[in-house]
Amino acid sequence: MNTRPRSALSDTRLVIFDCDGVLVDTERIGPAVGADMAAEVGWPLTPGQVRHRFLGRPESYLYEQVRAHATAPVGPKWLDAYRKKVRNVFAA
Repeated sequence: MNTRPRSALSDTRLVIFDCDGVLVDTERIGPAVGADMAAEVGWPLTPGQVRHRFLGRPESYLYEQVRAHATAPVGPKWLDAYRKKVRNVFAA
């Protein structure tokens, strides 16, 4: 007799792990947000340039590079704003 409580996944028959951008094209969405936000602080980049420079690198590297190349001040909240915007765009 099984006395363990049923979990929310008890009836789950299939789980899809989208690790390569098939269901959500993260390799287009993220760089577009990065390009927009870099341009807002004076570093004009295309999404393709963002993809080439930052794909596979940590967000902290993106932040450091934007700070180094921006013509406007980039404060510590920039990275939080970037993450929030990426989440919102992915959700949409």
